[in-house]
Amino acid sequence: MEDRFQLMLKMQLELQKQHMGQNPQTLTGDEMADFMRTMAWSCEDEIHEAMNEVDWKPWAHPEVRSVREVAFLKEMVDAFHFFMNMLLCGLPDSPEVIADKFTMAYIAKNAINAQRQAEGYTGLDKCAECHRDLIEVDQLGRYNGPDGKQFCTIEHFHEYTRKVLNG
Repeated sequence: MEDRFQLMLKMQLELQKQHMGQNPQTLTGDEMADFMRTMAWSCEDEIHEAMNEVDWKPWAHPEVRSVREVAFLKEMVDAFHFFMNMLLCGLPDSPEVIADKFTMAYIAKNAINAQRQAEGYTGLDKCAECHRDLIEVDQLGRYNGPDGKQFCTIEHFHEYTRKVLNG
């Protein structure tokens, strides 16, 4: 039986091809970059619209906080359309393969997040050059600079060293 995420990706791809006149999986170069940028901004905008349906302001009275569920869900579905378009464009595989890849990546990241919380994660353990989380690269090894800063790749270590030496 097809899972729901696969079904939604198939439906989204068909919507794009049949009604939007564009297959996100065939875009390359500037067309792909423009599409991804538009989808990212559109997704963000829909999330902002969803937040308009949530009483979130810290200065408001907490006893009246609520979510207007129907409108909130509609906006989140709109955001999900753009999110799926980005997956379809960035991972030009079948919807089934994309769903499997995304699910496995989610499961792995969820385990990392659970571990972080259990270990008192602060978010401060970042590569000094690119600011990537060093916990995620621990299996590859870290590179330590002479000033105590840490780096996720040897290239970032060298880049940082060049910047320091060149002032």
